[in-house]
Amino acid sequence: MTKTIFKETKRDNINGWTNISWKCSNCNHIVNLPQQQNFNYCMHCGAKVIAKVGGKVMV
Repeated sequence: MTKTIFKETKRDNINGWTNISWKCSNCNHIVNLPQQQNFNYCMHCGAKVIAKVGGKVMV
């Protein structure tokens, strides 16, 4: 099973919603999601997310 680390690259606050840009260390694809989203796999390459790093996040 392929594993990846998602690194926060950008954080925007638009109309009260925080949108975070994450970059997959496996495929380098950037995913934009609202802050409250909980995900375990890269939506592009399917690699299992073993860590999320950046900003105030360290899960």
